[in-house]
Amino acid sequence: MGKRHFKGGNTSEEKKRRKEAADKWASVRGDQNNRNPWVLVNARFDAFYKAQGFLKGDEDFDAFLKHLQSPLPACFRIWPDYAFADELRNQMLAFVGKTLVLDGVEIQSAEPLHWYPGGVGYKLGTDRRSIRKLEGLNELHKWMMQHTDNGNITRQEAVSMVPPLALNVSPHHKCLDMCAAPGSKTSQLLEIVNRSLANPESEQGLVVANDADTDRAYMLVHQCRRINSPLLVVSTHKGQHFPSINGPDATADKP
Repeated sequence: MGKRHFKGGNTSEEKKRRKEAADKWASVRGDQNNRNPWVLVNARFDAFYKAQGFLKGDEDFDAFLKHLQSPLPACFRIWPDYAFADELRNQMLAFVGKTLVLDGVEIQSAEPLHWYPGGVGYKLGTDRRSIRKLEGLNELHKWMMQHTDNGNITRQEAVSMVPPLALNVSPHHKCLDMCAAPGSKTSQLLEIVNRSLANPESEQGLVVANDADTDRAYMLVHQCRRINSPLLVVSTHKGQHFPSINGPDATADKP
């Protein structure tokens, strides 16, 4: 009797498909270890903000630029519906509040984002490019890499986490993300909407995630795949020509 290859099995075709997907993802992301340094000087930018006159003098303007040029701290959030989310939060206790020294300055290795619901958001004391410089963060960096690859956490800037929270989405809402890639905010929306599946009798939500760039849309799919939700539609349509998705009973206050 011949071998049976069930759908989703570990066949040679499945291995080939996964390798092609991984190669595509790597080509879209580029070489993460060989990037050009950031350019943080722009004469026209400086001239524009000086012309606004909201700063008192050169000293204030220099302080303003210094803050703008400071790299954002690396942040991430744990997938709240992950079966072992509480275990990951307990593991983070080993890193929270630990003091390290970077370039002569004391920093906190990690601390919670207290404003993020569920206590699943965290901020590191340094930016993502400096994580590898600190031996004291080696263990945390490996932990983050492991759980990012497994889809248990999402590395995302704190400022990017705010819009989905401000939108105040409920599980039954229908959401349109018009320029969705790379998908961090989309995955936040999908995590909420996906909870509507818990009650078959309730109205189910939906997330329509659109990006006109097919390569960026691939990143979007990769980001949301871990949630494995049937409530996601991905499209690659130009936003200015996106067709109306409002039903005949749509109202201004209805998502």
